[in-house]
Amino acid sequence: MASACIPAIRRRTSPRRLVPETQTYRNLALHRPAYHSSSYDYNLTAQLVTDGIKETSMPRWVSVSASEGGTLKKQEREHLVDNNPVSTVDFHGTRGWVQVELGGGDTPFEVDRVDLFARVQTNGARAAGWTCVVTGSNDGQTWTEMGRASGTERPMREIKLSVTLASAAHSRFYRVEFEAASVFLWNVGEVTLFEKNQRVEVGGPFHFTSAWKSAGSDAEWVYVDLGAVCTFERVALYWIRRAAEGAVQASADAKEWKTLQLLPTASGLSDDLKLTKPATGRYVRVLMTRAASAADGYVLSELEVYGHGGPVARPKPAPETQADGMLVLAGGAWRVQRDSLVSADGAAISRAGFQDKDWLVATVPGTVLSSYWNAGTVPDPNYGKNQLMISDSFFYADFWYRDEFTAPGVAPGQHLWLNFSGINWKADVFLNGEKLGSIEGGFMRGRFDVTRLAHAGARNALAVLVKKNATPGSVKEKTLETPDKNGGSLGADNPTYHASVGWDWIPTIRGRNTGIWGGSLPTAKRAGR
Repeated sequence: MASACIPAIRRRTSPRRLVPETQTYRNLALHRPAYHSSSYDYNLTAQLVTDGIKETSMPRWVSVSASEGGTLKKQEREHLVDNNPVSTVDFHGTRGWVQVELGGGDTPFEVDRVDLFARVQTNGARAAGWTCVVTGSNDGQTWTEMGRASGTERPMREIKLSVTLASAAHSRFYRVEFEAASVFLWNVGEVTLFEKNQRVEVGGPFHFTSAWKSAGSDAEWVYVDLGAVCTFERVALYWIRRAAEGAVQASADAKEWKTLQLLPTASGLSDDLKLTKPATGRYVRVLMTRAASAADGYVLSELEVYGHGGPVARPKPAPETQADGMLVLAGGAWRVQRDSLVSADGAAISRAGFQDKDWLVATVPGTVLSSYWNAGTVPDPNYGKNQLMISDSFFYADFWYRDEFTAPGVAPGQHLWLNFSGINWKADVFLNGEKLGSIEGGFMRGRFDVTRLAHAGARNALAVLVKKNATPGSVKEKTLETPDKNGGSLGADNPTYHASVGWDWIPTIRGRNTGIWGGSLPTAKRAGR
């Protein structure tokens, strides 16, 4: 599911092996691919139940509806809030409305202004004049007017409005009502919320919570692929909105399932299920048949399976220094980790001996998504509907890369250079506890003189903070039935590839192709002055 000119997956450069590990008793589900029957959106997907992050707060989500057509389906619901006026919500007639519901989260956002963009088709024979009213509600039933705009002229092809609210609002629902006697078709492209002149991002991948949320509250399931037939005796579940009824099941082929234990009829947020006898299977599924909260469905933060077996990622050996003094930094010690899971700074991370054993084995060069696929943590995004199992918000983050290597020697009068063939989107580079500098702009090269900092013949530590795109846009699913609108706001981050956010037949690439890129690998090379 990647652009023809940008492979999201580069198996040929994978510096890792997946090898069986049968001796250690461990959480077999950790960093293994997971699948779901449905997900509410493109962020709260099955991937997040095996990422090792436990949450208790409700995630945020958005729902959009209109006077014509009712509640929009998953693929269309962010058209009003995706920072892309080409994707619109449409209705006919002289009057109508669009509505944005902000669900979940500990508290509602604060909003003091609403900006609007719409295209209209008009009948010049009808009376002039128009009004636009913004109302708010906390239950979707009782509405309060917050601000309005009006005019006596006839609306032209486009309407651009900025409505300042009478006072700062903390509403769950915002409805915008339009009326103009001369208009017979409204194409509403954007409803943008602001607080103190800062855009309030309510769609896209901006708000990360590590939890899967179902699209419904009837029968749903989520399962993990352990990678091989394993033996296990304990399953732990960490809920945010639990199932009132269901079961834990196992399978050898993900087709025929055997029930191991029914879910307890409890009210807590965790279930620690110790099986009566050890079970075997490659796949472990949580089948949910009735939600404790029909309004919110099922929200599961983590699924753990304890036992023996399954593959683990192991790095390939690092290459040796070439005859010309060039050291190609591939394989070996490269690791990658989401920045939200790292508390240390670049100076600490770039020192030899820093503990990164919990980080994933990384693929360099390649995208962050490549590393996660090659490490066996997500389904193959190039196959079927597997991208829908991968969380857009998880990969919308800065990621730390880290490597340790032995630097080549430098003769008198020579310098040692560290070369990057490409970084997307931007990066800060550290070596042996000091910041070398930054690489600014999509797919830009970097070159640093490291003669002073490098330790010839000894261990050196390199850390690279790869930064996410500022304007990632919302997911474009690109199905045959509904191809969706091309592109989006990612173009504001040029130079980079528009196709990453979804173009023609190409669905949105998780992580927007961020990572350490280039036709050649990062290298340490000695050269004369």
